[in-house]
Amino acid sequence: MKKIKNILFLFVLILTFAYFISCKYEAPTEPALTKEGTLVKKSLSAAYLGGITKDYYVYLPADYSTSDSMPVVYLLHGFGMDYSYFKDWTGIKHHIDELISNGTIQQMVFVMPDAKNDLAGSFYTKSYDIYHSTVVFGDYEDYLISELIPTVEGTYTKIDADRRAVGGISMGGYGAMYLAENHAAMFKTVFSHSGPIYFEALKVALPDALLENPAGLTQTNISTGVSGPSAARPLTSMVFAMSGAFDPLKTSNPAEFGSDTDNRMILAVVGSNYLGVELPFDPVTGTIYDTTIYGPIWEANFDPSDPTRIANLNGLNIYFDAGNEDELGMNYCAQGFDGTLQAVLPSQAFTYKTFTGGHTNKLYQRLEVSLKFVSDNF
Repeated sequence: MKKIKNILFLFVLILTFAYFISCKYEAPTEPALTKEGTLVKKSLSAAYLGGITKDYYVYLPADYSTSDSMPVVYLLHGFGMDYSYFKDWTGIKHHIDELISNGTIQQMVFVMPDAKNDLAGSFYTKSYDIYHSTVVFGDYEDYLISELIPTVEGTYTKIDADRRAVGGISMGGYGAMYLAENHAAMFKTVFSHSGPIYFEALKVALPDALLENPAGLTQTNISTGVSGPSAARPLTSMVFAMSGAFDPLKTSNPAEFGSDTDNRMILAVVGSNYLGVELPFDPVTGTIYDTTIYGPIWEANFDPSDPTRIANLNGLNIYFDAGNEDELGMNYCAQGFDGTLQAVLPSQAFTYKTFTGGHTNKLYQRLEVSLKFVSDNF
């Protein structure tokens, strides 16, 4: 009996100790959100994309209905993602609610469009075949600039067009810088997280796509799925998507795509037309076609670090960052962009940050920094 009493006493003692410990070390409750906004899903029949329906999210701050005007941020997703990326991967509504509630940022409208095309990413450009003067994989630049933005701001009329920002992650970081350079008068601030914004550094990594295709990057292997874009070959998929954005092909004559090992690849047949891309490197040796394709087409028309294009950023608020362990080498892109920006616009103020991590690491924290930058500069 005495042994049982001792066990019961020990059991009560343990429970009592556990109670006091739990009280003493109780996890702090998260501060209440005093400003909770609303996330609204909208749809648009996109004329610039052939009439297809595109969804997008709009975040409306708590005081939108009683406000006279509010800034707006267009938030662009990365390659392989769509308009739901920031909602599903970063919990964007809660994050913005939190930043507004604790006073880190002012109340702003956020718009998250969809720029995913048949190649998994449009890079926010007009996919235009310069050889045949036709759009191939979608005119996403004009869709965003001339259709989505006017539609959003025509619907939510309290948005102040003079306080408009654009930014994004990876492909979205590129798209933000590209759109800001092409349409500088439309934006007050631009920010880029891990974006391919310096093509000279990007050029080194592109031929590595060959390593993902040990059977050979030939037309035959692409047609049968042995090689080419796929979820199992992410770098290859990105290279083909970039080629589709910067140098696509659309022709009724398949002979224009050349031999089986030519750098011109057919990706789809639509009616009597063959849709494909012109890769900027030899698919056998990996040699970059610097003077015929990469320089005169990719860099001349789409490189955000081109001095003429960077000059268009004069007067804008600019923020960009990259992790020092970026798997895709976007840290080198950020470094190169930094150097060119300083050389072309020596008096232009901007913010460039690095952090320890990879391509998409710490995005939650990085958005806090970039969105504060945006808010402080409105």
